[in-house]
Amino acid sequence: GALNAPSATSTAIHGSPVTVAPIIDVHVTSWTSAMAAAKSSLAALSPDYLLVGGDIAMNGTAAQYAIYGSNMGSYNAHSFVSPGNHDDTTGSAANWFAEFGTGTMGQGTSSAPWYSYNLNGWHIVVLDASQGSPGSGQPAYTVGSPQYSWLAADLAANDGMPIMVTSHE
Repeated sequence: GALNAPSATSTAIHGSPVTVAPIIDVHVTSWTSAMAAAKSSLAALSPDYLLVGGDIAMNGTAAQYAIYGSNMGSYNAHSFVSPGNHDDTTGSAANWFAEFGTGTMGQGTSSAPWYSYNLNGWHIVVLDASQGSPGSGQPAYTVGSPQYSWLAADLAANDGMPIMVTSHE
C-alpha cells in the first residue's frame, strides 16, 4: 500500500507538551522514495516520540530490519514499538528483538513483548496483537491470557492517568 506522510499530535497534561507521530505498516523490503518522503516529513514534524504500530518489515528478516535501522534507527531510542504479524514470520521474532528489544522506551521480552511507560502525565501502553495460539485465530490478549492479565493490573496501577495505546491490527 501507499505510505502516507505521518502526522503528529501534541498534548500536555501534567508536563510540557509532547509531540507524538504514529507510523505503521511500513513493510520494508527495500528503501523506497515513499519511505524517504515519510522520513523527511518526520524530520519536519520533529516529534518527541514515535508510536510504531508494527509491520516494520515485510517478512521479519534481519536484512529488512537493517534497512529500517540504517535509515530510521536514530528514532529507536524515542519509539514505542509494537510487533506486527509481518515482523514475526518465523515464530521467534528474534530479528524484531535484535532491532528493538533494547532500544525502545519499554522492555518487553521474547515471551511477553508488551510494556508500558509513563511520559509527561500520560500512560503509554504497547500491546502485542501479533501472537496467539497458532491456528486459533485468537490474538494474544484474549480474556485470561498473560497479556490480558498484565494489562488489567497495569491499568489498575495507573488509574486516573490519560492512556495512549499502540498495537497492530
